Amino acid sequence: DHYASIFDRDSGYSDPFSRAHIMEFGYACGIAPMPPKYCSVMFTLVHRKKLSILRQWLRSECREAQAYGAIGLMMLNARGIAMDRNDRAIIETLITLNDPLFACEGCTIDRRLDMAHALSADRLKSFLTQYGPGR
Repeated sequence: DHYASIFDRDSGYSDPFSRAHIMEFGYACGIAPMPPKYCSVMFTLVHRKKLSILRQWLRSECREAQAYGAIGLMMLNARGIAMDRNDRAIIETLITLNDPLFACEGCTIDRRLDMAHALSADRLKSFLTQYGPGR
């Protein structure tokens, strides 16, 4: 099956995110503005260069986890840590999807965002800005 071949579902990886798990995708949430929980986790993974975990997220069944995995790998790529061919193929596939993500941006509640917009160059720039140059 195409999905299994692209996302390597038979790798023995146990996905911590299920389809029923609700998480929000975004780089700033709330008045502070603080990043959503899994955005903060992703920033930590980027800071520690945890490629294996970001790759697991990229291959998750959860679309928001996939988006965070893709953004994290793209952030590392922007900092000179190259993605492999398989990661690029998955990200290119994700960009073509119109699947909605639950998004959190500021005080917007229950906003929907499609995958192509979530992984756009403008969105990557926003994540890089929020992450900060000193990290």
